[in-house]
Amino acid sequence: MKGGNVLITGVNGFLGRHMARLLLEQNFTVWGIGRRRHSVIRHPNFYYTPCDLCDSQQIFQWMAQHEVQYIIHLAAETDIRRRPDNPLRLLEMNGLGTGRLLEAVRRNPDMKVKGILLAGSAYEEVCKGENNDVEYGGALPCNWYGFSKWLASSLGQMYAQLYGLPVVIARTFNVIGPGAEAGVCPSLARQVAEMERGLRPNRLVVGNLELERDFIDVRDVATAYWSLLHSPFRPGEVYQVASGNARKIREIVDILRRHAQCSFDVTVDEALMRPGDPKSLRGNNEALRKITGWRPQWPFEQSVLDVLNDMRNRMNGA
Repeated sequence: MKGGNVLITGVNGFLGRHMARLLLEQNFTVWGIGRRRHSVIRHPNFYYTPCDLCDSQQIFQWMAQHEVQYIIHLAAETDIRRRPDNPLRLLEMNGLGTGRLLEAVRRNPDMKVKGILLAGSAYEEVCKGENNDVEYGGALPCNWYGFSKWLASSLGQMYAQLYGLPVVIARTFNVIGPGAEAGVCPSLARQVAEMERGLRPNRLVVGNLELERDFIDVRDVATAYWSLLHSPFRPGEVYQVASGNARKIREIVDILRRHAQCSFDVTVDEALMRPGDPKSLRGNNEALRKITGWRPQWPFEQSVLDVLNDMRNRMNGA
């Protein structure tokens, strides 16, 4: 399919920029909304409007004035460390913000939206088993961020069930790749890039290296989302977007050591460890692959190296 209008919420974010690039390369017209006054994306088929999903009037007006066929909802507060003691803020942005978006669509039935993708999180899932692996299909969030995303997904399912909105939920695991700013991989890569330039001692400060996470490249996530929106999903269905492999944080350190332009020591900082973090998070992409034919394409080491090179470019002002 070529052409058409797509709305991306949170388009200025890490995943939003990659999602917009993918669609613009396929000749779609992309409408982006976000809380910033301006967007860094520049393209003749890209249009940006400042719009805060915490403001009902703003999103209702936007939806009444525009015509889109697909909506990819990425807007969210994702950095748990920024809101550790403010659960109401997380619930407002991630949960009720999603509700306002869906209500704005419901109030404009003439728009005839073909698909609405809600980007969920692995932290919505229940942690079970000997290694605290995520069990597919469960939902028992272990922190406020996970609960806020679970609330957003639940709202999506209700709007699908009660009003027939074509909502599909992409429960996404740990996204890495060029352009990432928050998370363990960019944090470690930034330190290495700073060491290479002599901006910090040759000592990599880390948290728990034995934690296992399912890392998936942002470029694979973007293609998975678009494939899912064009699949024969049933409204309200949930799919895990994951690599299917759990990798220890230690593996990221090993990759960075292989590619670093300097040697470094590793120091464990207890302050970086969060009590209650599940030991292992691993997704299951079988259902996604079955309905879309999608498969991850980017090797883990390449993803980590791309994060490191991106940090180097930022240091060089590129």
